[in-house]
Amino acid sequence: MTVEAAASAIGKQVMTHAVGTWLGVRRERDQRGAELVDLVRIGVRDHFARRKLVRQLEELADQIAERLRPVYEHDFRGLPENERAAALLAVADALLAADLTDDTLFAVDVDARKLARLVRARVPVRRAALAEPAEQLYEAVLAESCMTLVQVVRQLPAFTPRALAELLGRFSQVVADITEVLRRLPRTTLDAPRGSEDDEEFRVRYLTHVSETLDELEQFGIDVRRYRPRTLVSVAYLSLQVSTDARRRGRVDRPDEHWFTEGHRIVTGSESLRAEAALAASSRTLLRGDAGSGKTTLLQWLAVTAARGGFSGPLAEWNGSVPFLVRLRSYADRTLPRPEQLITGVADSLVDLLPPGWVHRQLRSGRALLLVDGVDELVPAQRRAVRTWLRGLLAEYPTLRVVVTSRPGGAERGWLAAEGFAPVELERMSPLDVAAFCRRWHDAMRDAAQRRVVALPCGVEELPGYERTLRRQLDARRHLRGLASSPLLCAMLCALNLDRRRQLPPDRMALYHDALALLLERRDAEREVPASRIVVLDAGSKRAILQHVAWRLSLAGRAELPRDEVLALVARAVARMPNVDYSAEDVLAHLLERSGVLREPVVGRVDFVHRTFQEYLAAKEAVEMEESVDLSPLARTDHRLRVHLRDTATVGDPGPLVKIQKFV
Repeated sequence: MTVEAAASAIGKQVMTHAVGTWLGVRRERDQRGAELVDLVRIGVRDHFARRKLVRQLEELADQIAERLRPVYEHDFRGLPENERAAALLAVADALLAADLTDDTLFAVDVDARKLARLVRARVPVRRAALAEPAEQLYEAVLAESCMTLVQVVRQLPAFTPRALAELLGRFSQVVADITEVLRRLPRTTLDAPRGSEDDEEFRVRYLTHVSETLDELEQFGIDVRRYRPRTLVSVAYLSLQVSTDARRRGRVDRPDEHWFTEGHRIVTGSESLRAEAALAASSRTLLRGDAGSGKTTLLQWLAVTAARGGFSGPLAEWNGSVPFLVRLRSYADRTLPRPEQLITGVADSLVDLLPPGWVHRQLRSGRALLLVDGVDELVPAQRRAVRTWLRGLLAEYPTLRVVVTSRPGGAERGWLAAEGFAPVELERMSPLDVAAFCRRWHDAMRDAAQRRVVALPCGVEELPGYERTLRRQLDARRHLRGLASSPLLCAMLCALNLDRRRQLPPDRMALYHDALALLLERRDAEREVPASRIVVLDAGSKRAILQHVAWRLSLAGRAELPRDEVLALVARAVARMPNVDYSAEDVLAHLLERSGVLREPVVGRVDFVHRTFQEYLAAKEAVEMEESVDLSPLARTDHRLRVHLRDTATVGDPGPLVKIQKFV
């Protein structure tokens, strides 16, 4: 028998026990080997209803078997296939021989650990005559099977013959609910460090909590009126491109033919390194990215996937990890957490149940995964404390896996070099990524609607049409593509397209205004970022300073300037603002770190994150200037700026339009 066939036998046995308990079927000793179809025949008389129900139950049995694949294919890949098959077959035999009636399950309080102990007591593993490594596989698969059986029994609805028709009518949703529970369920692991007898029970409880609470993605700052865009990280997550060398990919304005065009055919380009491959290459990573580039989402995905043991490809070795997510903005006014405090902020409700020394044992084992989010969100003095804190943890636990995130302004590439961290830069999304992002975003909204956590402003069946409309608009409107290369702003476009019934603002100025409001005002405020309170500028002041810088860049025909020249421009703008009491240096540092619009991609050089923002802000400045400037030479050499000038001047009173038309 193959390993896969043995796994299928376990899946069938688990579902047979679950269905027997569900239907209340009392089986005699000679009926223990009854198939699913035999059990269903007892409780369901209608032939076609019975056939449909059996197919759905067999689908669940296949899912249970599939859950075992990482255990026998990865955790025990060094074991010969015949020994792996023998171990799995022994588990199937043990589940059959243990006589797990509904009375038995309820006698152990439908508790997976107690159930596994009962099976071991009734059917000792020595009966299978397995070698020691195969016995370890047997134990791991038995624990996984008992956990799965308990979860299925808990999820099956009460069965009453009178309500049979109604129950069968909604059983597809029951299957979907059980599938979701199994997907979120942590995998058992033999790599868990030994400690108190409560360690494994707490580990499963903690991982289940992480799997459920961190799988929600709320899109802060996006201005929608008709629904609230909440999705699952595990559904919406998109693997992003990164760079690992000192060169950060600059602003690349791709020609139209590099975008998906007719028939929504995706034009593929050369593949870059994906985030998962970069993370797998080092146990310590400093992940840097601009505002809205997906840093926090990536950390949440790592935590959720680690909790479920769902890594594949380059990160498969991370399965069995116990994740600890530390949001640094929560420590603005208090000391960074000690090891035993690492579960706070994510699993506060479990703090009182934490076995003494449990976190230390996870850290010491090398199976812990520390995820530290938002160095840039702390004030500079506190960032130094973060480095000291990390240094202390790594000195005590040198095998600890760590991923730290920051915007570039909050941590230079070499900020953690002495601690052995490899710097990785999140890149802008390619056209292929944008298409995939749009598809995943709409899939995630469909999933949220089906789970009834979001009330969509349209029917679920209409979502593909909304996605196609957005893709067509990205093809047709170049200014949209400039925004869509950022995950945050691409999500904004998806959300606005859905909220406004496929009618994105035809006026690009309104769209740029919304995007800048998201970056400059709402996002940090809604996330309560401490670093945003160092320099407090109103939105109008921020825009005025950025407009002045953008205008001078465009007037010089430049896309970037030396930092000292930008500092002089900021000083000139601040000097005209009597209500601003900060130094030009403080204001520039704040804009580089928190605005999400201005950045310092290379030390000493400053540019705008999106060329579109530079053009829009420069055009706004030109229109609002009191003095008259001959713009014709500039407009002749920069077609897109000319378009921005005309669009900007069209909004508001006719005076600026006359001035612009005179020179452009």
